[in-house]
Amino acid sequence: QVGFSSLVTLKNDFSGFSISKDSLIIPIKYELENPQLVNIIPYDNWEPNSKYELHVDKFGISPIFGIPLKDSVVSIRFKTKDFQGFGSLVININDEKPETLTAELRTMKKHPTVFGTFVISESSVSVQRIPEGNYSLMLFEDKNLDKKYSQGQLQPYIPSEPFYHYPDTIKIRANWDIYIDNVSMDIAL
Repeated sequence: QVGFSSLVTLKNDFSGFSISKDSLIIPIKYELENPQLVNIIPYDNWEPNSKYELHVDKFGISPIFGIPLKDSVVSIRFKTKDFQGFGSLVININDEKPETLTAELRTMKKHPTVFGTFVISESSVSVQRIPEGNYSLMLFEDKNLDKKYSQGQLQPYIPSEPFYHYPDTIKIRANWDIYIDNVSMDIAL
């Protein structure tokens, strides 16, 4: 995707974008997703860990408001990352669940990040397109409906939200569906 700081239109009579790899032009297709964003997709997909150069031709795009590009062609070099595989996770809860049960999937890295928070409305939830890697899973009853775990406080006294940490590391692998069955949410107070 290529983003612009102001609104643009594409001219039909002139190609606004080209991509080269090792000075060879790569066949691409591109489309205006919205007036500030253009999707560029090579016909043969991106090669992992490869260097490319994007050429933006000022005669192929036109700003709706403002000044056109100063140079006739702007070149931007970039490198693709390694291939990223995706998997999915299915969580099955085997007992009566709280009304506001929320699942939080967190990466297991030096600086962990929350991949996603998912409200579970049925006795089962399926999470799709999870990047490969190791994750921890926490389920909690989101009593204040903020989609975050609340630890509570002393003054004024507010108890923490009941929670459950899945005891094992969840390893997501590309093109695999991981099933976690018989999760018991014994968090009634």
